[in-house]
Amino acid sequence: MRRWRVVLTAGVLLFTAACGSGSSDEGATGTKAKAKPPLDAVLASSTKTVEEKSSKAAFTLLTQGVQGVPGGSITVTGEGAFDYVGRQGAFTMNIPPVAGMKLGQIEAVSTGSVLYQKFPPQLASALGGKPWVKIDLNQLGQAAGVDFNSISQASSGDPTQALQFLRGSGADMVEVGQEQVRGEAVTHYRGTVDVNKAAAAAPPEQQQTYQKLAQIFGQPLPVEVWIDGEERLRKMTYSVDLAKLELPPQATAGQKPTGTYSFTVELFDFGTPVSVTVPPADQVTDFAQLLAAAGGRR
Repeated sequence: MRRWRVVLTAGVLLFTAACGSGSSDEGATGTKAKAKPPLDAVLASSTKTVEEKSSKAAFTLLTQGVQGVPGGSITVTGEGAFDYVGRQGAFTMNIPPVAGMKLGQIEAVSTGSVLYQKFPPQLASALGGKPWVKIDLNQLGQAAGVDFNSISQASSGDPTQALQFLRGSGADMVEVGQEQVRGEAVTHYRGTVDVNKAAAAAPPEQQQTYQKLAQIFGQPLPVEVWIDGEERLRKMTYSVDLAKLELPPQATAGQKPTGTYSFTVELFDFGTPVSVTVPPADQVTDFAQLLAAAGGRR
């Protein structure tokens, strides 16, 4: 259980950061992404994408060499729709067999800092006898000693906001070339985000939040971004060396995470309607209670 808690804490942290980090650049203007310097084009894409209010998204989470994960590696894919304004979304996650357990496709709903996941019937007995599990990121963070509340303050909940890291960091973004994503022409950019620089450059009211993020990441993040002709983000990917995360001892149960984590997201069907239904309370088990029960059995 301790090993899985290490992986879960790091994974939730990274997923939260991946889903958004900072407010949009409201002052960004311009015509086409190709006509701007690389960094300006990337920054403008944040505002242009948010203006669409919603989109569908497909993502891939890849872990390699992670201690505590059977086989060391696992790939999770998913797809859904996200409301940028309402900070909510509904999606499915496809999880491969882990340690003989076949999880298959899992439904998920996110609203604010709370994530609900629906597991298959064969796991219900191990999850409080109910189909849904509720993960409150703020509550989980408090128990693990990680300030998810600060992270959520830096996050608007939409997948485009990770670009805020770039504005704060002053990363040396470069253009890679012209490519296609889902049949659409895009411009590919590449750079390295230094979260410490992002913290130093953040507005005064966000300084504390970014300083805490910088303390956790403690490393430059390689980032690649694909932007379409309307200056919208169409694809983004980054990777993290888990061994370089500065997580508090209570979050890792005394075991330093190992391996790498890569996150890729593609955005499409902008302006799509988003329908989110939170599961009824009598169908939900709080993940914090499961962790507490597991801790009592050790």
